[in-house]
Amino acid sequence: MNKKLFLSLIILLIAFIIAPSFVNAQEQTEISYCAHVQQIGWQECVEEGNYAGTTGLGKRLEAIKINIDSN
Repeated sequence: MNKKLFLSLIILLIAFIIAPSFVNAQEQTEISYCAHVQQIGWQECVEEGNYAGTTGLGKRLEAIKINIDSN
């Protein structure tokens, strides 16, 4: 096998390995969640990174609903 063909095959192989990571980087996933709190009920949904439920009231978190949307 000559060197040009070998180099072309190596470059093509690297492209097939690297290309999917660029495609996945374009895809974004949005996550939000809602909490069901004792004696209060369902709270409004919040974006990823924010608190769901209550603080300082001593109420239990009884359920959580997670929404995952990928674009």
